[in-house]
Amino acid sequence: MTDHPDAGADAGDHALPSTVRRPAGVREAGQPGAPLGWVDPGGLALDVGGRVVVRDGERAWLAEVAVSADRIVEAPALPALPVVDREADVSEWPASAPRAGLALLRSLDRPD
Repeated sequence: MTDHPDAGADAGDHALPSTVRRPAGVREAGQPGAPLGWVDPGGLALDVGGRVVVRDGERAWLAEVAVSADRIVEAPALPALPVVDREADVSEWPASAPRAGLALLRSLDRPD
């Protein structure tokens, strides 16, 4: 068992060493059913549901955190990952499309 504070009590010998940065799982903004992508959280402590800007070379894109890095106990060696640049500003986040139920209610001819 490791004495490193980042290792959870149940992590045992499978915990990542302190020199390995834990990845975080994200989904591209507005794509709740999209496959999970892995990113390097950089120096940020990310929470599930957090909205971030991810930099992948010259491309920057918005993402929502689905798996925080502190939940990762064991991970394979990953190739160079996109890096979380910063938290996203509310004004940058795309507006949500109306859900099916709301779209149905709006389509009904009903008095207000």
